[in-house]
Amino acid sequence: MERTAPQNRYLSFVDFLALEQSSETKHEYIGGEIHAMASASRSHNIITMNLSAHLFNHLRGTPCRPFMSDMLLHMNIAQEDIGYYPDLMVACRPDDQHPRYLEQPTIIVEILSDSTRRTDLREKFLAYQTLESVQEYLIVEQDRQHLSLFRRDNHWKAEHFGQEDTLTLNSIKFALPVGMVYEGVAFEE
Repeated sequence: MERTAPQNRYLSFVDFLALEQSSETKHEYIGGEIHAMASASRSHNIITMNLSAHLFNHLRGTPCRPFMSDMLLHMNIAQEDIGYYPDLMVACRPDDQHPRYLEQPTIIVEILSDSTRRTDLREKFLAYQTLESVQEYLIVEQDRQHLSLFRRDNHWKAEHFGQEDTLTLNSIKFALPVGMVYEGVAFEE
């Protein structure tokens, strides 16, 4: 989802959570500043639903759960609170039970758009690496069938998956043909 200009008002993280609970617009929180998020495209929604449905079915009976973009990720980097809404997260730790946010996801997924590409590939990628729990970071293109996967145990080097490949998420022993990620997405010719 796209971010718009920050609201010029410092908020504590606790005040931010209270604001989010009553707000019709979602915001991301970075060191006291909030940034309104724009809505997502049809393709973005279809991709998110496809991935979350397959992950949900795969994870049944395990301690892991997928969470879609309404679950906040709370981090603290250099003594600054940060709150992002990743497009999808998988959490497996039983002690990560706050009702409004996660702090220890195992997998984070971002679906790129023109407006979020730089943030997702730079700022968020670096921030997510600071979380010890994060084992895999998946970047999903929405205008073509292409995935980029970054794994902690591969020193965060990119692995690329195209239309004929099968995505594998080692941390949860999950495999899915890339075509199924994009099932129902209409690409422009």
